Amino acid sequence: MRRLNKKRSKRDRRNNLVLEYLRFVKDLKPLTIMMENVPGLVNYTLFKRVFAELQQLGYQPKMQPVKIQQYGVPQRRKRLVLVGSLLGDLEIAKPTGERVTVRDVIGRLEAPSATKDPIHRIVKVHTPEVMDRIKATPKDGGSRADVPEFELDCHKDPKMGFRDVYGRLRWDDFSSTITGGVLTLQRAGSCTRRRSCDYRQGGRAVANSPQDLISFRRMFQKAQLPSRLAMRCSRNLASYNRANIMNHLQKSLGIPSA
Repeated sequence: MRRLNKKRSKRDRRNNLVLEYLRFVKDLKPLTIMMENVPGLVNYTLFKRVFAELQQLGYQPKMQPVKIQQYGVPQRRKRLVLVGSLLGDLEIAKPTGERVTVRDVIGRLEAPSATKDPIHRIVKVHTPEVMDRIKATPKDGGSRADVPEFELDCHKDPKMGFRDVYGRLRWDDFSSTITGGVLTLQRAGSCTRRRSCDYRQGGRAVANSPQDLISFRRMFQKAQLPSRLAMRCSRNLASYNRANIMNHLQKSLGIPSA
């Protein structure tokens, strides 16, 4: 659901896709269901309708906002997870406690100038003004609060939503939420380099996978990368819930585990 960091959802036809989810459930009648989306979806009128209909269909749906960094993902991000089953009570997968940091997933990546990876070579060329701001921002976790002399007028508004714009990531911590604006220093400045992170680094932070985004070389043009990156669901979060659902199915149906 598109909200653009506002309390009210943005008018967008894609917000109605939640009804398509319900249509698939009605047509396919799966034994179990799962949905992952933004936490603000719980306040969306159409989602409330979908949740009520899932209850009527017998899925006993449960929903809960989760922090993906508690599932082995190296970025701070909240997601809404919904699960349901026709076979009985199905819980949302519990946090694993696995801690993965920025250094763990991108610390050994070669420099863009030395790589053969076309996605890793897509690096933003900043203006001299932006370069001065980057140079002044302390490495390994610095933010625009450390360099008030470079603060933009739009960032002086106390209601400004994201406080980590023009900030640098910390090596030994989770990254800030990665968005399609990763190249433009929107909360994803390099820990030590004088530039923003690139799409390969952003992709690893989103999905915690060495091969993440590799298919973009064949499937998508460069201009499509920001939106594709923004839509990525964490593989770890999905994997743990998938395993949890499989365990539920095996127990409910009496299927021996492999």
